[in-house]
Amino acid sequence: MVIDGRQIGETMSQDKRITPRQSPFRLVLILAFSIFAIEFGIMILFFILPSLSPWIEVIVDSTLLVTLLSPIVFFFVFRPLTRHLEERLRFEQEARALERSLSEALAKCLSGFIPICASCKRIRSEDNQWTQVESYVTERTDAQFSHGICPDCMAKLYPEQLKRLQDKKAVPR
Repeated sequence: MVIDGRQIGETMSQDKRITPRQSPFRLVLILAFSIFAIEFGIMILFFILPSLSPWIEVIVDSTLLVTLLSPIVFFFVFRPLTRHLEERLRFEQEARALERSLSEALAKCLSGFIPICASCKRIRSEDNQWTQVESYVTERTDAQFSHGICPDCMAKLYPEQLKRLQDKKAVPR
């Protein structure tokens, strides 16, 4: 079904697979390498600096590790997560918009009992006005009418024209 020029589910079905850049294995490798590189740098720093007491070394080591690892975690964990959440929010908004469009389209369907005159075939609307069938249906749906005449009405209303048409069809050309 097409609504607003789009196929329903078109945006939803765009399957967002995990790319190699977003894979958990790559994330673990980046984090492990980052921890290794940061610890290696801290070890070199402790080798260059004069001897510190062990508990100060632990505090400096953990502080530097957390400080240097924070941007890496942000760029490789939190930023992709926020992008994913923003994308999901956008998909949910599109889904709500499609649901509204669908409900509006379904609202244009006729259903239930429609009071119609047995003689003139006019329909009584909600405000008790009698209108032609064409007007009633056109106002409430997207349907349009074209007019013709059925063979029974043609025979009843225009017998001469019907006879001429039948005579023309009977004559071989």
